[in-house]
Amino acid sequence: MRRVPTILAKAALALLLVALFAPLSVAKAAPVSAAGSHRRIVDLGTLGGPQNQSEATAINARGEVVGWSTLDGGEAVTHAFLWRRGRMVDLAPLTAANAINDHGVVAGAGATASGEYHAFRWAHGKATDLGTLGGDFSQALGINNRGQIVGLSTTAAGEPHAFLWARGRMTDLAPLVTANDINERGQVVGSYRPPGEDDPHAYLYRLRQRRFTDLGTLYGWLSEATAVNNRGQVVGYVGVRTRIGANSAFRWSKGHMIDLETSLENTDSEYSQALGINDRGTVVGVIGVPSVGSRGFVWRHGVLTTLGVLTEGGMFGGSANDINHRGVIVGSSGVGHDTYHAVLWR
Repeated sequence: MRRVPTILAKAALALLLVALFAPLSVAKAAPVSAAGSHRRIVDLGTLGGPQNQSEATAINARGEVVGWSTLDGGEAVTHAFLWRRGRMVDLAPLTAANAINDHGVVAGAGATASGEYHAFRWAHGKATDLGTLGGDFSQALGINNRGQIVGLSTTAAGEPHAFLWARGRMTDLAPLVTANDINERGQVVGSYRPPGEDDPHAYLYRLRQRRFTDLGTLYGWLSEATAVNNRGQVVGYVGVRTRIGANSAFRWSKGHMIDLETSLENTDSEYSQALGINDRGTVVGVIGVPSVGSRGFVWRHGVLTTLGVLTEGGMFGGSANDINHRGVIVGSSGVGHDTYHAVLWR
């Protein structure tokens, strides 16, 4: 499956989308519990020393994890990684690995010889440049077990368009702007800009039927879909105008969108985003807890629970980015005072 890049991911994609969609999010006050779950957290380390930073972005059914890590050369130098059997493998020239299917094929991005930033596919030790839609930027964000890859690319005119890559060919999915995930049924999710509107909406697009569904915004503003499972359930976030700077996680199923924060109690959250969902309907993401900071969360059967971190009280909190069918969650956690590492929660 896949995971859309979080606030810790590549700056190039963020700059591109800020120009298109800014402002992307505004939050509401919502009740949230800061109590952590009883899952065991495992530090996956980095490609460099312990002071380097890393983040896990996706996990497949076999428990293989992908993400990115800084190197000893400094924070500006990042390489993608594949973690399996307790060992982290450098996937250079990829600088970001955003998704992995159950065959171990990775979708991500990296720098080309000319210095451009392109979507890449990595399989059996070989990295393949997927090209662009005519521009100088692309990034692969999702992949299914059929090898279909979705992502974002600029066109020759500099406009961001969603793409589908299959059998060696990249296809423009305009008017869709981002394609963040694709399931085994060929259902794609992301965001697009409705005609005559300035703000993006989440969508579900069925490739086989060429059927498009606008998922709406819940509170009448904006939305972004980040992940879809094989049952067609979609997660992401919506903007809420009552608080600037944040948003609220949602799950969409069979035409009905719900705010995942409505089940929370005790105190107000600052923001939330749903980033992953497995076929059991369990949702993971990130939530801002006042006086605590960011925390990964898991939502199941209407109950949202925050996840523990490696170190309390540091500069960085945590984020849960993906979950597989066995319920293993991957993401990032603050470690020490001023860094964060890729982690998994069992």
